[in-house]
Amino acid sequence: MNQTGCIVKGILWHQGESDTVSDTLTNTYESKLIKLISDIRADIGDPKLPFVLGNLAEFYGNYVDHSHPDRVARIEKVKQILRSIPSKVPYTCFVESTGCSSPDKYNVHFDRKSYILLGKRYAKAIKKILF
Repeated sequence: MNQTGCIVKGILWHQGESDTVSDTLTNTYESKLIKLISDIRADIGDPKLPFVLGNLAEFYGNYVDHSHPDRVARIEKVKQILRSIPSKVPYTCFVESTGCSSPDKYNVHFDRKSYILLGKRYAKAIKKILF
């Protein structure tokens, strides 16, 4: 139970796009994410708090200026980091974004149908950790 009297049952993490804008951010993403998971669990007082990581959108990066091909490589690196966390941190799971689509021209956000699909995948992943 946290300070407000609420009980946190799990964390859904779907972030990482902004960490692809520079080598420094990309290269420190994994260590910062692992520390964040550890810190949240410590703050909540639950070392087994489920933490489900969602993949960056498959379409993310399609609008990237091709004069900066290193950005595409950084996007792929963050995606690989997200996939690898469950093998490094207990009580974590990874959820793919396969089949999701975007309503905006920059291909950054998911559409309603995709959020529903991701929600179902997150629920399945949480159950896998808990049971």
